[in-house]
Amino acid sequence: MVRDNYSYLSHLECPKCERIYYSTEVQQLCSCGSPLLARYDLENLSKDWDPASLKDREMNLWRYHELLPVQQPQHIVCRVSVWICRFQNFI
Repeated sequence: MVRDNYSYLSHLECPKCERIYYSTEVQQLCSCGSPLLARYDLENLSKDWDPASLKDREMNLWRYHELLPVQQPQHIVCRVSVWICRFQNFI
């Protein structure tokens, strides 16, 4: 069975104290002050994902969305280069 996951983000983890945070909650730092690391469900990704799917995707960062921490495509701020997004803010 192929799951329809936009991202395989599993959870956030503190590398210092190993505390685990839900990936669905907005977090910046652990309570100990350390930045959090994104952890992915690579086991299920390896079962579900077909590398051939890349050939039909746009040539940008989002072609690898399964390994990015954005869990739903509607939360992508900009799908093109950052400099174009910044330029549009000046128009």
